[in-house]
Amino acid sequence: MPIFLSVICLAFIVFSLAEAVAGAQSPVGKSVSEMALGAAFLLVLHVFEYQTGFSMPITAETLGASLILGVPGVLLLAGLNRFFL
Repeated sequence: MPIFLSVICLAFIVFSLAEAVAGAQSPVGKSVSEMALGAAFLLVLHVFEYQTGFSMPITAETLGASLILGVPGVLLLAGLNRFFL
C-alpha cells in the first residue's frame, strides 16, 4: 500500500508541474480537480452497475488508474472490462 500512495503522490506532483509549465492559473487546484473527477466517475460507475449492466469494482488498481488517468482512464477500464473480461 505505501508504494500505491507514493505512485499517486508522484503522479500528483508531475501533473502539477505540467500544469505550471503549461501556464495554468492554479496548477495544484486543476490537478486535484482532475484527479477527483476521475475518482468520482469511477464511483458513479460502481454505484450504477446494476443499471448499466456491467460491474466496475473499486480496487487499488482501478482507483489508481482513475486518479492518474482521470475520466478517460475510467472509460478505458470500462471498455477493457466490457470487451475482454
